[in-house]
Amino acid sequence: MVRFFRILYGSFLILVCTATLAGAQDSMGPNALAPTLRYSTVHGDEEKFREDWWFRDDWAGGFDEFRFERRFRNDLSLTFDGRAIVPEEDYRLRLKIGKEDTGYFLAEYTEFRKYFDGTGGFYGPFGIPPFELGNDMHLDVGNILVEAGLTRAGIPKIALRYEHKFKEGSKSLLEWGQVSQAGTAKNLFPSFKNVDEETDVIALDVEHDIGKVHVGDNFHYERYRTDTTRFDQDRNLTAGTGETVTVSEHYDHDALYNTFRLESYLTEKFYCSLGYLYSNLKGDAGLRITTVPFGPEPFDNDWFTRAVEVEHDSHVLNVNAMLGPFRDLVIYGGVQAETTDSEGDTDAVLAETLPGLGPVSPEALIVSDKDKKAMEETLGLRFTGLKYTTMYAEGKWAQNSIDLFEQELEDGALGFERLTETDRSGQRYTFGLNTSPVAGTTLSLRYRRNYTKNDYDNMVDTEPGYSAFITSQDFTKDELSARLGFRPLSWAHVSLMYQLLSIDTDSAFDTLPPSSVQSGNYDADVYSVRILVRPAARVHLAGLFSYQDAQTTAFDNGSPSVVPYQGNVFSMLLTAGCSVDERTDVSLEYLFSQSDNVQENSEDGLPLGVDNRRHGLLFALSRQVTDKAQARFQYGYYRYDDEGNGGADDYRAHVFVLTLAYNF
Repeated sequence: MVRFFRILYGSFLILVCTATLAGAQDSMGPNALAPTLRYSTVHGDEEKFREDWWFRDDWAGGFDEFRFERRFRNDLSLTFDGRAIVPEEDYRLRLKIGKEDTGYFLAEYTEFRKYFDGTGGFYGPFGIPPFELGNDMHLDVGNILVEAGLTRAGIPKIALRYEHKFKEGSKSLLEWGQVSQAGTAKNLFPSFKNVDEETDVIALDVEHDIGKVHVGDNFHYERYRTDTTRFDQDRNLTAGTGETVTVSEHYDHDALYNTFRLESYLTEKFYCSLGYLYSNLKGDAGLRITTVPFGPEPFDNDWFTRAVEVEHDSHVLNVNAMLGPFRDLVIYGGVQAETTDSEGDTDAVLAETLPGLGPVSPEALIVSDKDKKAMEETLGLRFTGLKYTTMYAEGKWAQNSIDLFEQELEDGALGFERLTETDRSGQRYTFGLNTSPVAGTTLSLRYRRNYTKNDYDNMVDTEPGYSAFITSQDFTKDELSARLGFRPLSWAHVSLMYQLLSIDTDSAFDTLPPSSVQSGNYDADVYSVRILVRPAARVHLAGLFSYQDAQTTAFDNGSPSVVPYQGNVFSMLLTAGCSVDERTDVSLEYLFSQSDNVQENSEDGLPLGVDNRRHGLLFALSRQVTDKAQARFQYGYYRYDDEGNGGADDYRAHVFVLTLAYNF
């Protein structure tokens, strides 16, 4: 029924546009029609090819573009444009009718398909290839939009909008099921879930100028629903047995958001604004976990919920101001305050088998309550007094107080209770400059430091343990970026960029004696080069090169299964174009990427990471057949090799595309 409604809506757009164009008597606008046909052949993992390039092998075709425009004598205009490729479910239909300085009506339908690969993990000592789901997983993602607006001068501008967003299909997951052999267990079996998600939105935007003050109000109501079913499997290769765990979840909520704002240039050098956001959300959820066959441990538990309720209420107020310029100096700042209350209640039943008691079904009641109060301040300045140079600095400070209460009752008896008070403070400082000291040369530098401190105080805790033994966590993040652009020759431009990212995490624990460690460290360097060359009037060349080197270390508490991570990624994009004559153009594009970050840990853990090579070659030829008609031919060659999973995802693909574009 839902699919039928979407097709009906798309057909409505086509019929309305066709009838209007047929009955029109005024001038035609720039119209275009571009039918296209594509053929793809893949040798190797077809699912991986689809996931990488977002289209499938075999035949596909339709209209790469179509556009019809009509203008009437009474200043009314109509535009209908879009795209439609089958069987890819790739659609875009857009109809807009409007009259200048009066109003407009807009209707739009979009849909695209995203593919997923169902290949699991690889563990060499098992002597088997990775497991493949082979169930053609994909998600159809789309949006239906209807909007009407009033734009007449002198009265408030009003826009009323309805949207229906959807997502349905199946997708692979990164958390896999366990595979065991001869007492060794590794998480290798691929998991997936079915998704059925819908969102309905009604929005009303109003804007108006009263003297020097601009007033705006944005109202947004949202009805959201999602149903997902997750499938996990565990396999015992030695015994030839397996278990399947199905996790079915349902969630829906009603939410409304309203933003009111005022802004004005009270004088030429004083700007101020005020904004207020109110949001409210009420939702219901459901969960059911089923294991087949039931038992033994750890497959001897089934959960289901009778009711899950959530409620969220938030108020946010901010005030901002900007002064200047005063002698090339601009100062700006702002303050934002927030208060948020969130509540959740869950009534759940656990079916389990206890030794000597057989099947039992205890009932659990879980409640949570979170109260957040936050304040944030911003102060910045920009100075342009130096020739060809702009300097800027900004500071941002945040203070948060969060109280979290959690409680679980099992068959009426208290099983768990915790009250945690969290004080969170943050600081962010940014410094930078942009300068052009020499004609044709630009230099940009920026440094940013983020520091966040979390202090946890567990006022009540009936079961000390994770995560209550953590008393504080500090996060320090440093970012440095530099970019240099210059012209070594009049027909060439070069850009060099460097970026440094460093993140440190320090944690303190409630142990005897109290202890603290550096629980995590991440460092990355990114180098990029961009070259643009025009050696002749009809020839252009471009190259983009990027290299990233990253490493991560984490506190392992002596566990050999946790190993430091180190990897690098190199990517390159080369393009070349040439106008053979006034009617013929040729272009060539080559894409290459290489990732080398496999962490060998077969003895104590699971080898993770990616060691792959990706190639993409695209040749395009276009010919202006007549003044109104153009023919385009494209050939693409795509290759993927992955040594990290024994070559299970490798493929070679050839893609041919023919497009005829006609303007009238």
